[in-house]
Amino acid sequence: MRGADNLVLIGRAEQVDIAHGLASSYACQNCCPDSFLDALSTDCGIPTFPTETSQLIGREHDQDCYGYI
Repeated sequence: MRGADNLVLIGRAEQVDIAHGLASSYACQNCCPDSFLDALSTDCGIPTFPTETSQLIGREHDQDCYGYI
């Protein structure tokens, strides 16, 4: 889960109360939050000397429940 939401229901949950003969089922009624698909990084040059720097570019791909990246 990303963002400020914490301890939220994602997916499906079942709750049963055998003593009272009750059962409940909960599920996302809309598309659940995006999920991590993959990540990669590219190095834009390797420093030759200790005082040199290089730039590292990171990229993350997420996928929604419909399969879109």
